Amino acid sequence: MSEAGWRSIESGRYDGPPDKIAIMSAVVGIAPDELADLGRRAKRANVTEAASLLESHLRRRAAAEPSMAAINTESVPERVLQMILEGIDDIRAAEGLTNAQKSSLEQSLIQAVTQSVSGQIVQIRTTLEILEEKSRQRSP
Repeated sequence: MSEAGWRSIESGRYDGPPDKIAIMSAVVGIAPDELADLGRRAKRANVTEAASLLESHLRRRAAAEPSMAAINTESVPERVLQMILEGIDDIRAAEGLTNAQKSSLEQSLIQAVTQSVSGQIVQIRTTLEILEEKSRQRSP
């Protein structure tokens, strides 16, 4: 895609096709849900369709990614998948690292995300239990 074509779509002078809008969104890091929201607000069916294409692409790529095999990618929000895949891309593009080092970094990324989410779930459950207990104490 040429720079002029990109700018024409970006500025709204040209109503780009969904596949180009999906690619542009992936390049700049817009998540499918954000793109869908933009499409709904602007009443642009091509943008909404681009969001669907982008989501499908992210889900297919995540499902095919060996380092993400331990994650149920269907239940992960698109934004999180996108961040993980961007991290994996950054690792793979890094120069001066062996394949073993890159693989280790990928596994560390997945482990860190999993631990972070697990920690948040524990915190949420604890908060809910405390609120439930307070509610029971107030009830006669």
